[in-house]
Amino acid sequence: MVETKKEPTLRADVWDRWGWIWSAVFYISLLVAFLLAWPDLDFSRPDGILVLVLTLASALWHPVGAWYLPRRYPNFRERPVLMVIYLLVAFALWLALISIHGAFYFLLFGLYGQLFAFLPIRLSIPAAILLSTFVMVQQIRDSRLSLSPNEPAFWIFAGATLGGVLIALWLNAIISQSAQRKELIEQLEATQRELAQAEREAGTLAERQRLGQEIHDTLAQGFTSIVMHLEAAEQACPPEATVSAHHVNEARKVARESLAEARGLVWALRPIHLQENTLPEAIERVARQWSSSSGIAVETLVTGEMLSLH
Repeated sequence: MVETKKEPTLRADVWDRWGWIWSAVFYISLLVAFLLAWPDLDFSRPDGILVLVLTLASALWHPVGAWYLPRRYPNFRERPVLMVIYLLVAFALWLALISIHGAFYFLLFGLYGQLFAFLPIRLSIPAAILLSTFVMVQQIRDSRLSLSPNEPAFWIFAGATLGGVLIALWLNAIISQSAQRKELIEQLEATQRELAQAEREAGTLAERQRLGQEIHDTLAQGFTSIVMHLEAAEQACPPEATVSAHHVNEARKVARESLAEARGLVWALRPIHLQENTLPEAIERVARQWSSSSGIAVETLVTGEMLSLH
């Protein structure tokens, strides 16, 4: 049984394999926020119905950015416009929810990370700062505190924002370095495959040349010698030995056919360069390759008229 060696394949990136965690966090935070607001909701009033509709809309809108766009556009991070549109809709739904009930601030646990997951770092950091500033202003206003450095809440939100930005920069640096290493590994594997292919071709060429030389030096030369001896025997046969002459003639035909077959095998096993090029072109190609590898200048000169050989 022949065993085939499978080519090594790189697994998907960790941040792609674990992307479902962001969706889990989003849906858990959405459910918790809805349950916290539940006691205060009256579904016989427009506000209660609106909260239910907005919650369902948020739950249905999330797969657009978390599932559809990354699969529809594998390089979606290079198309920030699409993700910006998705995030604008997601945060618009969130703003509508917090305007009805403050419990939906809890949904920020599921939305905040999406800024860094779906946007390039050059856009996610300003967006995170704007979001944190908005939440800080809203919380301080609702608490009837002044937006002043003297307030502890100011430093709490500022520190949380700065910490989130630093963590995002750190993770982005790790992801960038990992992406570069992945590209380097892919290039190395491609080089290994090319080297293995070149070694196989070189081995095949060497074997073809060896077989061709062996056939030429043994079978072809042997059949040539047999033909010559049979021709000599045919000439030495007396005229009345018709039966012997017949057998000698048949043997000579078989020997000539076998010689032709041996020469055909040698021709079929000719070097690969001669299959695609003429002999002068093949010689020039070999000389050019040797010159490139050795650094020694080589010139080829072909004289006379080029003829096709049998």
